[in-house]
Amino acid sequence: MDTEIKRVAVVIVNWEGWQDTVVCLESLEELTVHPTQVILVDNGSSDGSAEHLADWLQKHEKSLDTTYILLRLHTNCGFAAANNAGIRYLEAGGQHIDYYWFLNNDTRVDKNALAGLLERSSRPDRVGIYGSVILDEREPHIVQTLGGAHYEAFTAQARHIGGGRACTDVWNSADIEPQLSYIYGASMFVSHEFVAQIGLMCEDYFLYDEELDWALRGKAKGFTPGFADSSIVYHKGGASFAQARATDGSNYVSDYYLVRGAVVTTWRWYPWALPSVLFMRWRELFVRLFHGQRLSARATALALLMPWRLLLPDDLRALVERGRADV
Repeated sequence: MDTEIKRVAVVIVNWEGWQDTVVCLESLEELTVHPTQVILVDNGSSDGSAEHLADWLQKHEKSLDTTYILLRLHTNCGFAAANNAGIRYLEAGGQHIDYYWFLNNDTRVDKNALAGLLERSSRPDRVGIYGSVILDEREPHIVQTLGGAHYEAFTAQARHIGGGRACTDVWNSADIEPQLSYIYGASMFVSHEFVAQIGLMCEDYFLYDEELDWALRGKAKGFTPGFADSSIVYHKGGASFAQARATDGSNYVSDYYLVRGAVVTTWRWYPWALPSVLFMRWRELFVRLFHGQRLSARATALALLMPWRLLLPDDLRALVERGRADV
């Protein structure tokens, strides 16, 4: 297979984590097969990320055969909306792209990661989104997930396929793909055909569950998830919310969006499972209260009591201010 003929655009969303983003960019330079373009989307950072990334791009804009573009969004509009901005930019320019490779900014790619994805995508099947072997950046011998996750509707919980396994274990796409409900957002390789038929990611979630929603919309039109067993990506995980931990160690921002995503996904796709999902989340709320995790308990309550409208980041800011007032 001649992988060079495929036009691939990498889309990376940065939010107040330019150091991680630079590591990701530098790993892309080592790829054996180079993408056509790299679209950096700064999601309204306030830490000078856009300026640091602009400096890096200025020094590397003529390297290899890749074109680099920096898009600056005025506010943090969420994971899906920021990635969609990258797609819209390419489409507005009339550029034909065969595949979009969405990477979390706290990833580092193996030199053969893109070649592996292109090899898997060359097979004649109805796959729209492909995943990679995701290894833990801090413990690179440990698997975070093989491609993605299996989703259980009654609990609204996802189980990462192969999570915790040793990277020396043997696996192949034929064994993994039947287990996949969706592809993990740290590395999503998406065909132009999929985007053209299914549309962009749903921006209602803001964070979490948009990958599942995308996969479910694709499944309704006959697309299945795929797994490239020779594509390796290293992922930190949780870097964006490191500063959002409460003094009790809980992460109220992550808890808020996880609960909110579970409720919205269940309402849209599995309404028959709503009683069990709500019961489990209310139980989580009381467990957090019992353990003294006040901010996480409040975040959970906020997501549960107001799930029928689109909740904005302002809700979380108000939550944090109330929590500080109680200290």
